[in-house]
Amino acid sequence: MPPPSRREVGRADRAAELLARAGEQGVPPARARRQARVGYLALGVAVSAGIVVPGLLARFHVMHSGAPWLGVMTGVAASLVLDLLPSARQTVGHGGPDADLVTARTLTGLRTVDLDRLARVRRFRTRSRVGWVDELAVTDRSGVGFRFDDRDLAERVAAAVRRSRASKTPDGPGVEVSRFAAIRLGLASAPSATERADRATADFALTILVPLCAALLGALAVWLVASA
Repeated sequence: MPPPSRREVGRADRAAELLARAGEQGVPPARARRQARVGYLALGVAVSAGIVVPGLLARFHVMHSGAPWLGVMTGVAASLVLDLLPSARQTVGHGGPDADLVTARTLTGLRTVDLDRLARVRRFRTRSRVGWVDELAVTDRSGVGFRFDDRDLAERVAAAVRRSRASKTPDGPGVEVSRFAAIRLGLASAPSATERADRATADFALTILVPLCAALLGALAVWLVASA
């Protein structure tokens, strides 16, 4: 067996460091939710500053042109950062034989999801410079969640959904899995040609329309502040 590469060694070291920070029991849900709220609040403050400051500069004739363009850039940047906040940059599984936990490193800090208490699984596809990014979003019953594109973790999520369905009682909580998330997890049949076309159209439209709408709203907000 060949020795592990430097990349594999580095990945293992980062996983060990992530597990050491999270602890065997993972990040408490209240702490993860608080960190997420702080991240969204910080983004809101930054967006507000990116709109109010150029608007006031234009209103008091300090900036004679370009203020709406700053609003456009603020809107586009906000839409991109908002999409990145819940995405996992690295994940590690832990918990021992009595728990199936996954801790993820996100822009707002560490988040631990209990796969034995899954509540929702969704699927998102967005366009990037390197092609389409296909992510699954998992949320457990404590309200903690993140998005990821790791194939091994997707298999663990699929196994957790199967366990939940096998043990679900008629009045007990189940896991809500969207149709396209179930396809990615191998829990549903492949989509038809019409479904694939509809999904591709929707993904492309959202990829274009969300930043465009954010840019227009940013420019409009700056204009409203400048003309108030």
